[in-house]
Amino acid sequence: MPFKVERRESIHLLFVVSRPLDVGFIDPRSDPQAVLDAIGTHAPGRVTTEFLRPPTLDALRHRLRDSSKPPVDVLHFDGHGVFAKVSEKDAERDRDKYGKSIHSEILRTREVRARAGHAVAENDPEGIGFLLFEKEDRTTHRIPAEDIARNLFRSKVGLVVLSACQSAKQDAENADPMASVAGDSPLPASPPSWP
Repeated sequence: MPFKVERRESIHLLFVVSRPLDVGFIDPRSDPQAVLDAIGTHAPGRVTTEFLRPPTLDALRHRLRDSSKPPVDVLHFDGHGVFAKVSEKDAERDRDKYGKSIHSEILRTREVRARAGHAVAENDPEGIGFLLFEKEDRTTHRIPAEDIARNLFRSKVGLVVLSACQSAKQDAENADPMASVAGDSPLPASPPSWP
């Protein structure tokens, strides 16, 4: 069930700038600086900002629960996104790569396709959206969209901005037009403007 976002005089923005060492380089300053400049010009004094450090899933979960800090109204993820075909066998074979919730994400995606009348087989791979957070050692931690959405929804984050390649990509066969990282959340999301 969606929650109501109340109008406020000021909002709190949490940046998650993730740059795992084992993927391609993206300048970590470009997106946040553009946002900070825009806030300074168009909303001075109305937006407080914070950077999640380290950019890990555990740090995000901890920060969202931390009542000593302002609640997060907007989360801006700046990093890599991946859309991959994953089967249950893939998930079993490489649990560290796909995470714990991947099985429920595969089943959810398969159910959506079946309801739309597509033929589905038990071990067919499903298109799953991931955001690439960092592990403690700064290597890639693929987080299924379902995990991220659940944490953000539970904390009533009102808006998610995704600056991540492939975060709006979806499977051509998928009947759900929102079956992507951007669309797996019940939250309003701003998908990227590039492939």
